[in-house]
This record gives sequence, structure tokens and C-alpha cells, in this order.
Amino acid sequence: MDETRARAGSSRAPPDPYQDAARRGTLDPILHRSQSTKQPKINSSIMGDMKVRAMKMGRAITKLFHYNRIPPNVANSPYYRAMVDTIAEVGPGVKPPSAHEIGRKYLDMEVDDYWRSLKDHFKTWEEYGCTLICDGWTSNNRQHIINFMAYYLTGTVFVRSIDTSGHRMDAQYLYNLIDDTLDNAADFKATTKKLHEKQESIIWVPCATHCIDLTMEDIGKLDDVRDTIDEGKMVTSLIYNHQFITDLLREMNEGREILRPGITRFATHFVALESLCRAKASIMQMWTSTAYIVLGEDFWNRPERITDLLEPLVLVLKLVDADTKPTMGIVYDAMDRAKVQRKLWDLL
Repeated sequence: MDETRARAGSSRAPPDPYQDAARRGTLDPILHRSQSTKQPKINSSIMGDMKVRAMKMGRAITKLFHYNRIPPNVANSPYYRAMVDTIAEVGPGVKPPSAHEIGRKYLDMEVDDYWRSLKDHFKTWEEYGCTLICDGWTSNNRQHIINFMAYYLTGTVFVRSIDTSGHRMDAQYLYNLIDDTLDNAADFKATTKKLHEKQESIIWVPCATHCIDLTMEDIGKLDDVRDTIDEGKMVTSLIYNHQFITDLLREMNEGREILRPGITRFATHFVALESLCRAKASIMQMWTSTAYIVLGEDFWNRPERITDLLEPLVLVLKLVDADTKPTMGIVYDAMDRAKVQRKLWDLL
């Protein structure tokens, strides 16, 4: 009877966070809790000393985070706890790795472990195939990077990243880089055609995010929309070019900003218009009679109308912009719902 109760009690033990991380798809095959670093039973007489040591460790770790601009939420990573446990396990006197070792020696080891952990994925891809997703972006120093990710039901995994700076992005160059693509640029179309001639099973799927972004670009060229965007830019420039006005707006708008990062290049304008509409009361409170555009109802009516018109399209854009899985199976239904909701079809 006691043995049965003991087993039942152990089955209700709280889940191990390291096991939770593994179930969520952590690719590190060796992430585990060290058995030698479990919290030992301690007497109340040494509780004070434990608190002092915990405070000392906390101060040292906090200095590392803050003086190197490491976000505090990095401590939520399972690798953070694994690092602390490993340091406690090896004990004092062990020389920590240098910057060179972290960036070269141990990085190479991590890459090797990563590829070994993907062997099960490779077997699934060989049997059922997969979707290769490419994502091109430009870094702060103007490097053009293309990331390649493979998707299947087991999840999305990173394959490789290529710096294409200095190369002409034509069909022949892309053909040498990729086997499939989800962008609808002309060069990518030509690349897919060449690939299809070699492998007929390849299916070209256009990038839904890029298509919707181009649609929003065309909408932004309409006279009424373009004029409204220009006036909105004038208002935001007036606010953010003067620190006193910026601080005053933040105070009246409960700290919320008007300018926010957009999903895509052309979606930024409509996100800014939406923010202006939400901050309408706060902005109008800053002036009483000096700004005709801000106090004129015609200005506020147009952004609100354009925001209502494009809100379904922005929601679809957020849906298809996620890199977690292909969107071909949901984009058509999502667009149909958007067109029915706001009758965009006549406009498009």
C-alpha cells in the first residue's frame, strides 16, 4: 500500500523544465539537468550562508547581463540553467572559455551537434518531402542575406544562411543556390522554371507576404490615400522633430508611440495611420487653434476610413508573414474573408 502511494505521488511530480524544453522542440540533443547539481537538503543553520552565496552569484550574473546589454529574459532560456548547473558541477579553478574558443572551437562543436540532431528530420524529408522556405533581408551594414529553412510537420528547422552581397541576383545565380523558393520576384520565377525542368515534382508557391505588400503599395498610390499618408507624415514629423512635443504626447497618450515598426515596407504607412487614429484625442489636446490639419474633421475621417478599409488586409498580412509554416493552404480563404468583410475586390 505504501509502495503504491509512493508511486502515485511520484507520478504527480512537477514537470522538469528541461524536459519541457525538449518537448517544445529544442534541437540540442544533450540538453539535460546534471544529477550532481540537484538542490541538496540543507539545515536551517546554514540558510543564512546560502542566501549570502546566492546574492553573490546573482550580483555577478547581473553585472554580466547589464554591462553587456544582454536582455534579462535570456535567463528564461533552458541553456542558461544548463550553463549554471555545469559551472557548479565542474567546480572552482576551471578556466572559462575565451572569446576565440566560444566563436570557433565550441561553435563548431555546436554546429556538429545540430546537424546530428537533424538526422531524424532528414529521414522524414527523404520519404515525404518538405517545403524549403527562403527569406531574404538586408542587414544594417547593407549585406544581403538569404536564410533557408525547411518545413515539415515535425517543425521548421534552419538549413543555412548565405551572404549574397556582391552577386547579381539573376536566375542563374539563384539556381545555383536553391532547389525551391517562395518569393514571386521575376528572378525567382525564372529560377523555379529552371528547377522545374530538372525536377518536375517542384512546385512554385509565391510569397503571400510580398503579394499583399505589393497590393498595399498600389492602394497607397491612390490620390486620396497618398494625400492622407503625406499629411500623416507631416503631423508625425512635427511631433517627433521637437522633443517637448514628443514628451507631451507621450504623457497624454499614456506612453504609447505613434511610430511603430511595420510588418513590411508599405504596411508601415497604414500602421502609422492606425496609431494616429488611436491617439486622435491626445493629439488634439496638444493644440487649441494652431493646427488646421490636426483639428480638421476631414483629416481624421480619411485615416479612419482607410484604416477600416485595410484592417482585414493587414490581418491577412500578419497571418502569412509568420515563418512557422507554409501559408498556401490558408491564404486564399483568408483573402476571401478579407474581401467579403470590406469589399476590397472592387478596389483591387
